[in-house]
Amino acid sequence: MTIAVSGLPRWDMTVVFPSLESAEFQRAFDAHRVTVDSLASMFDSLGIRGGESVEVNRDMVEAAEQILKALTALQEEGQTLRAYIHSFVTTDSRDTLAQARASELSQRSVILVQLGVRLTAWIGSLDVEQLIARSSLAKEHAFLLRHEKKEAEHLMSP
Repeated sequence: MTIAVSGLPRWDMTVVFPSLESAEFQRAFDAHRVTVDSLASMFDSLGIRGGESVEVNRDMVEAAEQILKALTALQEEGQTLRAYIHSFVTTDSRDTLAQARASELSQRSVILVQLGVRLTAWIGSLDVEQLIARSSLAKEHAFLLRHEKKEAEHLMSP
């Protein structure tokens, strides 16, 4: 028994991007790549890494706020791209373009995982309660900050 593929229901993903080959998708995909690279540069310039305990002064509060804003924006951007690509991969595993895009996005995710470990180590070097007390943005992310502070205790040294 043969089932015609054309008769199967399909999700209408054109509300997100016209297609995986569209200029709109390519711009968003390229922008995500640039954002990840910018975040890595930001981590380097702000000295986001573990080590000795760091005093929570005005500079540290500003650095934490800058990182939290950047991560929030990146997460929203990446979530849309992942969901869009995933909608093609899950409905047609033989879609080579969707598989290629998923692979490219996964490569960027490796960088994000590495940055995440650095962030966890950095948060581990801070007095998180003092940071939360000094920043309304940190207060909004208090659960995450406290969680990462505990996670930092289990990290190996660099």
